[in-house]
Amino acid sequence: MIMEELFMGAHEVVQKLEELRKKRLLYSKLSLLIVFMPIIIMFVTSMLGIDTSAPFLCMFIVVGGVIIISTKNGKITAEYKKLYKENFVVSLLNEVFDNVQYDYERGFEQRYVGDFGLTRLGNRFRSEDYLRASYKGINFEQSDVVIQYHTTFSF
Repeated sequence: MIMEELFMGAHEVVQKLEELRKKRLLYSKLSLLIVFMPIIIMFVTSMLGIDTSAPFLCMFIVVGGVIIISTKNGKITAEYKKLYKENFVVSLLNEVFDNVQYDYERGFEQRYVGDFGLTRLGNRFRSEDYLRASYKGINFEQSDVVIQYHTTFSF
């Protein structure tokens, strides 16, 4: 009975993940449509001989569409990531390690990484997927860390 409940829970999670994946695909297609819509509008208005402010209208459509699609896509991506990591990653970590503390949004602090002295810190820093656990009695901490040194060139 417990295995059936566990499977049903996993089945529902997979269904929700698939639903979110399909939404992301839809938004990707919509963003392509938004990019090509101004070209279509300008072509149609020029073919019909309509003198409108098509460039302004097109820019409004593109900017507005990109903002809306990006916002919705970001929310869907965050929900997908959370659902996946809370339901699959955590259970796998608990199978392999003891005393698991996992936070997919949090990572090492920049000053903590700097204290390691392994690399220079750039001007961009990001860390996530913090894991503290033990393996066969040995405690450890880890986190994904991205350090970049970004420069711009001006002419």
